Amino acid sequence: MNVQEMHIEIDISTQKIRSNYYRKFLDSEIDWLLNKHVDRFVKDRIKQDTDSLGFDATEIDLDALRTLVVLDRQLPAFQVETEAVRAELPGNYSFLVDDFSNTIDKCDKYNYAVATNIQASTVYIYTFPLAQSVLGSAPYYVNMSMQMNSVQIFDAASLPGLPDKTELWAAKDYILNQLSNYILGLLQLNPETTIDFYWETFGSYTSPGSILAVSSVRQTGLNQLTIDGSNIAGAESTVSRNFIPAVNAGALACNRLIRGSMRSRLRTSTFCQTIPSSPISAVSGNQLKIYHDSKFIVSKSKVSYIRKPAKINLLLNQNCDIAPEFHQEICDRVSLYIKELTDAPDWEVKLRDMMMNKD
Repeated sequence: MNVQEMHIEIDISTQKIRSNYYRKFLDSEIDWLLNKHVDRFVKDRIKQDTDSLGFDATEIDLDALRTLVVLDRQLPAFQVETEAVRAELPGNYSFLVDDFSNTIDKCDKYNYAVATNIQASTVYIYTFPLAQSVLGSAPYYVNMSMQMNSVQIFDAASLPGLPDKTELWAAKDYILNQLSNYILGLLQLNPETTIDFYWETFGSYTSPGSILAVSSVRQTGLNQLTIDGSNIAGAESTVSRNFIPAVNAGALACNRLIRGSMRSRLRTSTFCQTIPSSPISAVSGNQLKIYHDSKFIVSKSKVSYIRKPAKINLLLNQNCDIAPEFHQEICDRVSLYIKELTDAPDWEVKLRDMMMNKD
């Protein structure tokens, strides 16, 4: 189903409400409920691995999430502590499925010497602070586009648009999904793409209300986000990272994902220490931290993960990201939720509160 068909399906399934027994649900409310149940659909189909902090899924569950699974994405490793490297998780990351490392043993003297000759490298961050549409009347957010280094990232023109310019959050969700699609396309060509997009935060760098374009290569051409004819230039900032030099990648090993608090206990354990064939890793904020010791170093990391699904929006023609054969289940969940919700006399207040609190 496309987004219009999903709305029609919910309308038909909730005839009692549509017949004015209760007030009509707004399109934005239906969108919010659809997105709420897409998130629940994803969480229902993954379970936390009891041996680590990763997630497991059956073949049927993986099939349901196949449009959201990103496999084997390469992440550059950079050193912060003496016995650990870090890798920045992707901007569209949601749940970690599996993680790997390329390790170089100290016995491989040449590659180990190159990999441990770490020098500071520059990471370029381009900040695009979002601003409300400058149009004088509705619809708003009908034309949105972005260029990086004079390359067209996306160009969405003649959208139906939104009725209120304060709905910038919906435009933000749409833009982030377009950027996510662009990155997914790049990964098909190059698993080690040099650019990614984040919302507000990258590592320790923060810019509230802004989209961040992060690149290991300086973008010397036009860097511009356009919303309804108003141009937002990407202001350049830099951070320094001690990336592991590009060398022979070394042996690929499956990481053991643990809680960060377990690290001190495993460090003194004879049988559970980090080793080249099974490095210890932990998720720390939006970073993957991989531990090594004096006998080996981690040169690269690779992750498989479930990405953030696109936010469904009727007025921006944003369809559901879940595989089409599961759209009916999501609509059924929303319809049942609406019927249960409207049994309460104060359902309008509850719905408004949930939407404000993103419950």
